[in-house]
Amino acid sequence: MGEVNWANRTLWTADNLKVMRGMNSGTVDLIYLDPPFNSKKDYAAPIGSQAAGAAFQDTWSLDDVKREWAEDIQADNTATWSAITVAGFTNGDSAQAYLTYMAIRLIEMRRILKPTGSIYLHCDPTMSHYLKLAMDAIFGARKFRRELIWNLQTTSGYKSQAVGYIRGHDTLLYYTNSSNFSFNKQYLPHKQEYIARFKKIDDAGRQYRDDRSGGRRQYLDQTKGVQLTDVWSDIMSFQQAATAAEITGYPTQKPLALLERIIKASSNPGELVLDPFCGCATTCVAAERLGRQWAGIDIEEQARELVVSRLQMQADDGALLNGDKLPDIHHLKRPPRRTDPDTPRRSKNIKQRLYERQQGRCAGQCGDDKQGRRLDLDLFEVDHIIPRAKGGADVDDNLQLLCPTCNRIKGSRTMSYLLGRTADKHLR
Repeated sequence: MGEVNWANRTLWTADNLKVMRGMNSGTVDLIYLDPPFNSKKDYAAPIGSQAAGAAFQDTWSLDDVKREWAEDIQADNTATWSAITVAGFTNGDSAQAYLTYMAIRLIEMRRILKPTGSIYLHCDPTMSHYLKLAMDAIFGARKFRRELIWNLQTTSGYKSQAVGYIRGHDTLLYYTNSSNFSFNKQYLPHKQEYIARFKKIDDAGRQYRDDRSGGRRQYLDQTKGVQLTDVWSDIMSFQQAATAAEITGYPTQKPLALLERIIKASSNPGELVLDPFCGCATTCVAAERLGRQWAGIDIEEQARELVVSRLQMQADDGALLNGDKLPDIHHLKRPPRRTDPDTPRRSKNIKQRLYERQQGRCAGQCGDDKQGRRLDLDLFEVDHIIPRAKGGADVDDNLQLLCPTCNRIKGSRTMSYLLGRTADKHLR
C-alpha cells in the first residue's frame, strides 16, 4: 500500500490527468467516475442555479486528443490501443478520440487504486461496450465483477420523443484491482407480503413467526432484507428522487442515494474515496456523510463552491458525522508531487520525443510565422511547463522544448508570461 501524499477533503480544480499523475501508487480504496458519455450534446447549468456557469461539450474529435496520450498507450498498453482502434473502425473518429481521452486516465486510476480497491465507471449504452473493452485491457478481464443496471424509471420529457424503444437505464461497470477486495453486501427492505407473514408479536413488541418445524421463533428484525442484485430499480432518477435542497442545477447530477450505495458496498469507514470527475460534488458529500475520507477533481471552478455549499447544507441539517461543523476543505490547483519509490522520471529519449511532437519548433512561439521557425535538435533546451518552483514534476508530460532565448525569458515563470513576451515584435 502506498502512502497518501495529499490531505483528506482535498478538491482540485485542474486537469484530472495531471493531478492523478502526481498521486502516489496504491493509495485509493474506491474510485467512482461519472465522465462525459460521448453523447454528442452540449450541457449547461441553468442561470440562477447553484451550478450556473458550469458547462461542457460532450462531442469529441481527434483534435481533442494529445499526441503523447496515443503514444503512451501504444507503447505501454497495446491491448488497450487495440480496443481503441477497433472503436475507431466501427464507430468513427469521435469514438476513438473519446476512448483515448478515457484510457490514458483509466491507466492512472488503476495505478493509484489499492490492490484491495474497486472502481465504478458510470456510463450509458452509447459507449459502455467500448469502455468495457478498454477496462478489460487495463484492469484485466478477470477483474470485471458486474455490469450494474440503474433503472432511471422515467420516460418523460425529450426521451419520450425517441423513435423506438426509450432508453431507461444507465450502466455502471464495476471492476476491482485484484481478487482480494472489500465488499459489503447491501439489502433492500422486504416486500409487504413477506412482512405480513410475521403476524405474532412478543412481549417486547417484536414481530415474529414460528418456523415450519414449530420450533425456534423467527423474528422479522433478525432478517437483513432482500439481497441487492445487479439491477437497481429502487433508486429513482435524480429529477424524481432529489429534494429541493439537493438540486444544484448541474446538468448531469446524480442522487446522493446512488453514491451512498456504492460507497457503502465497496468501502469501509475511514477509507479513501476519489471522484476524478466530481462535478457538483455528490460523491464528496456522500463520502463525508458516511465517514469516509475523500478527494475530488474537476476542471470547472464552480466545483469548489458547490462542495462547500452542499456540505454546509448537510452540516446545517445535522447529516454529517461531526455534527453541524463544516469540515475544512483543501482547494488546490497544483497536482501533488509523488513520493513513492516507483515515481516516474523523464524518458531517456525525451528530447527526441519532444522534438518530434513539436515538429522542430519552439514551444514559445517565437518564430517568424505563426507556427514558429524550425531549429536543429541540438539548439533546443528542455524546460518544465509548470516550473519546479511551482510544483511541476520532472516527468514527460510536464516537459517541452524551448530555444535558448525563450528559456532565459521564461526562467521559473509560467508559460503565460513567456507567451505574452514573445508576442512583442522584437521577439518575432
